[in-house]
Amino acid sequence: MPTRSIVRLTAAVLLTAWGGTVSAQGPLPGAPGGFDLASDSYLYPKVAVSPLLQADLKITDDQKAKLVEAMKPVEAAWLEHFKSTRQQGAPPNLGQMRKDRERIGQIMEDARLAVISILTPEQAKRMRQICRQVQGTAAFKDPEVQTGLKLTAEQKEKVDGILAEYGAALRKLPRPTPPRPGEAREAFQKRRGDEDKAKGELSKAAEDKFIGLLTDEQKKGWKEMVGEKIDVPKLLASTQGSRRPIP
Repeated sequence: MPTRSIVRLTAAVLLTAWGGTVSAQGPLPGAPGGFDLASDSYLYPKVAVSPLLQADLKITDDQKAKLVEAMKPVEAAWLEHFKSTRQQGAPPNLGQMRKDRERIGQIMEDARLAVISILTPEQAKRMRQICRQVQGTAAFKDPEVQTGLKLTAEQKEKVDGILAEYGAALRKLPRPTPPRPGEAREAFQKRRGDEDKAKGELSKAAEDKFIGLLTDEQKKGWKEMVGEKIDVPKLLASTQGSRRPIP
């Protein structure tokens, strides 16, 4: 299977294993588009296929070749897991869903470690910055972020309030829908663009409120944690052909 196929295969497995949990708990604020990223590990395999990521990280030709090789066992693990989930037949119970999520988590963590082993320390640092940008508002609850910024108990409580407000506003937006019967391509693209713009505005407002909670020193720390801005929608589209956070 070509390396790029792992990105598409990831979608099917993640939606199968995580879909029940997400719908049961309700939509949670997270990355652009409102999808809550339980882990940023899913982004690391994309270093092997995303020209935008490779350019930002300054990946060398030698590293590109190593990344392709490093993803082969990951692809094999995905295929094995995907086939096993297809063979289960009946809808999985909660116990099986938990095992699926654990297996997916292990595969993605293996991919993350494989990629990190190829990156330089500076590239690995930049990758973490990009991951936080893709996480969106979910990054505000990241223990690494909260500890690194030394948020006070009062600040953490206010962060919870900001995320709750953001989540409530997000749920009020119309749910994304596929093209309607007879809808022109241009009209559909404009409608989707308007939906993404509305979500982006909510996310930006939440980030502004979060930054407003920080001291000058914490603001410097946050800027260091996210680094130079990257075009997140363009990044996501560069590996999946859509604006969705999941491959």
